[in-house]
Amino acid sequence: GLDQGVALPSASWMVGIRNAEGAEFGLGPNVTPAGVGLALAGGFTVRAGVMNVPFNVAVVPSQAGLRVSFLTGFTLRR
Repeated sequence: GLDQGVALPSASWMVGIRNAEGAEFGLGPNVTPAGVGLALAGGFTVRAGVMNVPFNVAVVPSQAGLRVSFLTGFTLRR
């Protein structure tokens, strides 16, 4: 994508599971102008007070090559 001077937008729809300790795994389709592939993701969520902070890595192997993403964010619990 951007490291080669080209924007490569993508869309994924993932379904997954999370256990009580915060480990996560998901998979689903990924669509880009470069083609369609199967996205696989895994990671864990850290609980810090009222915040949940997920850290996930997603991998999409396809004929156009391997795409890797790192995702994080946060949610607040009541």
